[in-house]
This record gives sequence, C-alpha cells and structure tokens, in this order.
Amino acid sequence: MFVYAQFGISLPHYVPSQDKMGTTIPQSEAVPGDLVVFDNEEHDGIYAGNGMILDAPKPGGHVSVRPIWDQAHHFVRIAG
Repeated sequence: MFVYAQFGISLPHYVPSQDKMGTTIPQSEAVPGDLVVFDNEEHDGIYAGNGMILDAPKPGGHVSVRPIWDQAHHFVRIAG
C-alpha cells in the first residue's frame, strides 16, 4: 500500500480487494511493481523480477526481498 501510494494509487488493505483492482496477467508479462497474489488470497507482495517478491511475511515483520515460495499464485497489474 505504501509503495503504490507514492505513485498516487490508493490500495485497500484487504488482499481480495487489491486483486480485484487490477488485471490478472500471465507470469511471462509480469514486471517489477506488479502484485504477486497468492491464490488463497491470504497474502500478496510486490513482484521484484527474476522470481523474487518484496513482502512483509507477518504483521510487524520487516519487508524483505526473497524468492516467491512454492504456493499457487498469480500476477496482477494495477493501472495508475
């Protein structure tokens, strides 16, 4: 939410709402800045490119860059 706000895009806090704000795109079209939304809609993060995600793993956790873990996910582009 913070990063997108720096570009004038207001995202809701709820993952399913963020998912619906954008357009699902194939992984082959994903670029850094797109959202990585886990299919269970319990978590998302920002795609960093090369199979990496920027996310805070839990409330109060520090934002980190790490590989996207092996859980069903899709990519969402938010137009701004």
